[in-house]
Amino acid sequence: MTRKPIPGAVRPFRVDTEVTTSTFCRLLPRRNKVPARVTWTRDDPYAARLAFPGKREWVIALALLAEGLRDLVGEGDVRVGPFDQRWVVVNLRNASQDAYLMLPRKAVKRFVAAVREQVPPNIDTLIAAELRDLLTAD
Repeated sequence: MTRKPIPGAVRPFRVDTEVTTSTFCRLLPRRNKVPARVTWTRDDPYAARLAFPGKREWVIALALLAEGLRDLVGEGDVRVGPFDQRWVVVNLRNASQDAYLMLPRKAVKRFVAAVREQVPPNIDTLIAAELRDLLTAD
């Protein structure tokens, strides 16, 4: 017997422990090439970790990386936006410094897509709707 999907139901998904993309970034203004790693874990599903040599790591909202592919987004100490067709620029700030990093657009896009395979972007809304329907069923 083949089960048909229920319209509007949460699609089944698997959740791996971690999604990692190894890439590089270019530091502005000199454009020095630096190895970088972008990681997502199910323990912190709304965050991406951007790591560099020397145990330097920044935690960035996953939504900023995803939306930053299209538009300049973010406030405060992290901003992300398209630089051109090949690059996404990430601006990291603290009290005393500003760092501008250019990440390859394809690497960011591949990373976001891999995370979305694990957990759909609107999973919270879908689960809430499913629970509401189950709790209010006659």
